[in-house]
Amino acid sequence: MNRDQVQGNWSMLKAKLREKWGKLMDNELDRFVGQRERLLGRIQKLYGDSREAIEAELERMEKSSAGANP
Repeated sequence: MNRDQVQGNWSMLKAKLREKWGKLMDNELDRFVGQRERLLGRIQKLYGDSREAIEAELERMEKSSAGANP
């Protein structure tokens, strides 16, 4: 998914991110719009999950968000 698509689906994606990783604050998430690498690093720091697991979950969420708004 490219950056424009992520930004276009940001509201839906942000809700899914907060549902999965509730320690992320809305204002914090807003700083990560289009900055996937920083978002991955922040989630990894907060939760200690592996980078691969976070990337896989984030990709699933992005695809799900894109599919909801074709």
